[in-house]
Amino acid sequence: MNKTLNRDPSEHLTDEEFVNSVLENLPEELEEQIDQHLEYCVACAQRLEDFYAAEEAFPAERWAAEREEFIARLRHKVLGPPPIWKRGVSPSLPEVSPRLPEVLRQMTQTLRAALRQPGWAVAASPQAEAQVLWDWESPDRRYHAHLVRQVNGDLTFRIASMDSSDLALAGRRIGLRCNFSGRILAYEAVLERKSETQVGAEIEIPAYEQPAPLTDISIDLADATR
Repeated sequence: MNKTLNRDPSEHLTDEEFVNSVLENLPEELEEQIDQHLEYCVACAQRLEDFYAAEEAFPAERWAAEREEFIARLRHKVLGPPPIWKRGVSPSLPEVSPRLPEVLRQMTQTLRAALRQPGWAVAASPQAEAQVLWDWESPDRRYHAHLVRQVNGDLTFRIASMDSSDLALAGRRIGLRCNFSGRILAYEAVLERKSETQVGAEIEIPAYEQPAPLTDISIDLADATR
């Protein structure tokens, strides 16, 4: 960590301090200083309480099996992804095919329309079987996407393109911006080349990260502005 052990007690927790505090990865002296700060800082204390409330709702057996993946997501959400050049990807991103932005806009519109249908607003809960909540295909059948509620309550979003002009997009990131009845959460996944003709991505939204029914969503290229 870059933070000095003699931190200013009036400063809010940095993102780095928050992550390492949750992971119990701080020097004892710095942990004591952070504890002192939390005694009077309502904002920082609430931020940690929100995290631990979500953790308590997470089944212990799944936590043991998925801890490393969870930590990676936590670091990504709080600290953000590393710069592109640190991920081994050229800062010069592949050009987007002229059609893709319009396709993502159409996906977003139809998924939002599905969200407004009666019976959609169901909070995450165990299901008897996986349920396809939304399924979309372009008129020429080159693009396909769907959203599935898994048996354990997780949401799985998948997108695929069989347009040859999109193959060069492998390595770029698709993003979901989800509104769970007022709480906004963002997710990303790398587009991968699935075959000689297809590129696609999959995003998992665990049930424990769904504090309320999903009420709005948008789909876009997450790295378009980086």
